[in-house]
Amino acid sequence: MGTAKLIRLHPPTEREDRPPEEIVEDYLDHLCAPLVGIMPFGRRERLRAEARYNILERADLYTLEGMPPQEAAEEAVRKYGDTRDLSEAFLEEWLHSLPQGALARRIGLPMSYAAFFFIQASLWGFVLLQYRLFFPNDQPMVLSLSPAQIRAFYPEPLPLPESNPLWLLVWVYGFLAPLVAGWLTGVKAPIGAARSVATILAWLILLTFVVGTLMLPLTEGLLFAMLQLLWWIPAGTLTAHVASALARRRRLRFQPPTRRKKSL
Repeated sequence: MGTAKLIRLHPPTEREDRPPEEIVEDYLDHLCAPLVGIMPFGRRERLRAEARYNILERADLYTLEGMPPQEAAEEAVRKYGDTRDLSEAFLEEWLHSLPQGALARRIGLPMSYAAFFFIQASLWGFVLLQYRLFFPNDQPMVLSLSPAQIRAFYPEPLPLPESNPLWLLVWVYGFLAPLVAGWLTGVKAPIGAARSVATILAWLILLTFVVGTLMLPLTEGLLFAMLQLLWWIPAGTLTAHVASALARRRRLRFQPPTRRKKSL
């Protein structure tokens, strides 16, 4: 093997010796880490103290039953639950306790943000669509392909695509709207942003299909519903998830309190 040295790794022991207090505190660190920057420090400390008390009480019970202290602590934190699920449950409970409007109290804060932004996006989309239908542009731009060539890509009964500026604005808006609405939802909602966006869009798409059916023989409403189904759901949920993750990372940074200026 030349000058290369063979590094021998010793097999790990079956169980690492850790003090019971270290096991409990390590669990509490993982439990409270997702709450940093969202839940206030005082409320977070009370939650940590309550969790520590319940875990240690359960560990003492296991010890009285004859279990070694280390195994008792490990079993206590295992029975207490998964830290990620508990953190989200604590956040949802705390968000429900905040002063909120009637809609947020009924459907939850993340869902209300998703409803607010995506309902507005859908309404403005319908406004542009209705304006284009009832006030068409009389000076369309010249198509680069003939209708026969376009039919090779858009067979019957799909309508021929238009190239006037207003129709282009409708498609650009339909592409950008879920990205903007999803980003705003993710920034505002600390948890459950993607799930809330998917739920709200499912109801909105159903409503759009109903409205599009009532607009027949004009097919623009159904095309808008298809755009929401095929583009808005994946784009909105992904953007909301990314924005929520970035916002959570930003909240994890410690922000020193600003000094209050003394009044003269």
